[in-house]
Amino acid sequence: MNGSIYWFRRKRFGWGWGLPSSWQGWAFFIPWCAILVWATVHFMPQRPFAFTMSLAALTVILVAVCVIKGEPSARP
Repeated sequence: MNGSIYWFRRKRFGWGWGLPSSWQGWAFFIPWCAILVWATVHFMPQRPFAFTMSLAALTVILVAVCVIKGEPSARP
């Protein structure tokens, strides 16, 4: 990512990314959290399968955005 800012910084220890580090990351993350809360309120506990599927889809989307727009991991 030459010249572009990372939406998510890598964690110092462990795998993955931390909280957003740019306004673009926050602009993605806040609605993502709102959709997660909506799915929880709307689907749980009457429709646990629908909640599980929505949680899986949201997780895939979050990880994909972090891989694409997040800071790459350090190579030893």
